[in-house]
Amino acid sequence: MMVHNRLGLRMDQAQGSPATLGITLFGSLQIAFDDKPIRGIASDKIRGLLIFLAVEADQPHRRNVLAEMFWPNRPNGVARNNLKQAIANLRKVLGDRENTLPFLLISGDEIQFNLESSQRIDVNEFSELLDDCANHSHQEGGGCEDCEELLKQASELYQGEFLAEFSLPDSQAFEEWALINRELFQQRAARAYRELITFFEEENELKEARKYARRLVRLTPWNEESHRILMRLLARSGKRSAALKQYDICRRITAEEFGVEPSKATKELYQNIREGEIGTIPTTSSFILSGGDGEVTPAKGSVEVKASRQAQLPLRSLLIPSVVLVIVISTAFLLWFNVPGL
Repeated sequence: MMVHNRLGLRMDQAQGSPATLGITLFGSLQIAFDDKPIRGIASDKIRGLLIFLAVEADQPHRRNVLAEMFWPNRPNGVARNNLKQAIANLRKVLGDRENTLPFLLISGDEIQFNLESSQRIDVNEFSELLDDCANHSHQEGGGCEDCEELLKQASELYQGEFLAEFSLPDSQAFEEWALINRELFQQRAARAYRELITFFEEENELKEARKYARRLVRLTPWNEESHRILMRLLARSGKRSAALKQYDICRRITAEEFGVEPSKATKELYQNIREGEIGTIPTTSSFILSGGDGEVTPAKGSVEVKASRQAQLPLRSLLIPSVVLVIVISTAFLLWFNVPGL
């Protein structure tokens, strides 16, 4: 039998164990105990603090760094006091004073989210599934059923962009951290979709392959290679009209976003489909996801971005960081975050 205690924490009367804390960060933000939304978190700033600690749970975080991150441009004493109140609010709402395994581990000047507590965080599960797939030993050539299942589970967890509807405009450090993770999770999701497309195509399950190809297009609509994959699959499935219509969609996007026509490769595929000559889809293991309309060379996995298109990118597209920019920003941020005294 499940009841609520005075803090709103759901408990099992028979065992006295806390309910599972669920944090959903892909798509709409949800923080709940056993699917029941948690009430009592005092502000978005405190939600952001919980989110950051939960995602970066592999290491402890110093109070002064957290205070500066969430309350920038405030006197040090004020910022640290705000952090103290925020932690007290979270401990009360999460019921940490009563939990055998608290959600927050506090030791001296450091705070860390406890991954041994009863919790489920979608982005952490997503990463673990993809890491398990990447580290799984299997024979080369052909599909791996274990990896296929791991990728499917990860893909179902990716229900939208990381923190798509949540922001802290007055915390630049948090916004940069969220942007970096948003881009990295997007890249990992796109790669998972590509792998699943290959698995299902090799099994001649073109309907399933098309499902993930459509997800890939929705995720990276600016990337012509995504459109070409879907065009090929539609054509191979006997849906020639739909494949040609997909080219029109791709052409409209390249015109609106970049002010140019589709690439030579896309036009050639379009002509092949019109003439009934359907090529095969390159294996996804050769791809590197580009931030814009990159030409992918399957044999080498290199990305060639036309300078003329890059020069015409609108501001909205420039806000999407490239892989290199993400690495640079990530490195700078982590150095600032982890070096004492900075």
